[in-house]
Amino acid sequence: MNRTALALTMLQILKSRSLIKKGELAELLETNPRNIIELKRELEVAGYNIETVSGPDGGYRLADDSLLAVPDLTNEETDALKEVLSYLRSTDTALRKDAEVALQKVLGAALRSNNEQDEVYSSGVRLAISQKELAERYAFLQRMIRETKRVKIRYRQKNTKVEEWVIHPYVMFLYKGMWYLVGFREKDHEVTLKLNRIASLEETELKFYRPEDFDIRKYATSYGIPIRGQNHLKCRIKGRYYISEYIYGENQKISAVDDDTMLFEADFPNEMSMKSFVLDLGSDCTVIEPEWLRDYLKEESSKIQEKYE
Repeated sequence: MNRTALALTMLQILKSRSLIKKGELAELLETNPRNIIELKRELEVAGYNIETVSGPDGGYRLADDSLLAVPDLTNEETDALKEVLSYLRSTDTALRKDAEVALQKVLGAALRSNNEQDEVYSSGVRLAISQKELAERYAFLQRMIRETKRVKIRYRQKNTKVEEWVIHPYVMFLYKGMWYLVGFREKDHEVTLKLNRIASLEETELKFYRPEDFDIRKYATSYGIPIRGQNHLKCRIKGRYYISEYIYGENQKISAVDDDTMLFEADFPNEMSMKSFVLDLGSDCTVIEPEWLRDYLKEESSKIQEKYE
């Protein structure tokens, strides 16, 4: 990106943020922090008043709200874009930087017009792979998908074992901060692979054809990745009033048993997501069905108890 493009992008970011640190600006622009000072001077020469706020919570801010005409957004549109921006900042996806800068350009003056703060504080685990490496894998596979080329993939299914396959890459999707590739494994069947578990990628000159009836909804839904069909859960939940504020699966139904207990039903995309939901609730959840899950919880609780006796 040349200096003019860097300066204009920096201006758009400043326009969308009430205050931003020099280091964060440098990270978003993918440049040296020292260059931020020079870019700031160039923008000031061009007539933009950029204030420097000192202190540990300081940074740069654009003083004049009248600059840079940006099409008006409705309150609903602004809220929707801010929610997406919040999500991006709370994740660790390979394309987060580019997407965040692009979204900030769209939001522009809309976020600053009401003098709103849009900072997001998040915590959580991160993938054990550099974002640069993940972005390179994504870009490579996206090119293979566009060019309909088969790919040799060395894939780590478990901790140490690595297998090599030839894959026809169909499509990629993002779920809970994790990038997945759906494709056809030669001499086998369609598979869903995690990009972070790929050990190596090799381009081939062999072409492939994606089936006309291919449907991504077989491999990803709003509630997770389907594995061996849907699983219906019916349980009683005590307390945990926040449960009614979210949708955890398809065909979800919640009814009150009393002031402190609810009857919960939903179809989960796979056994893992159902187990995770129930185990997270602990003793506040009593599973009514399916029976296999009741048996699993009994066995698991016995194993846990044995470890601490």
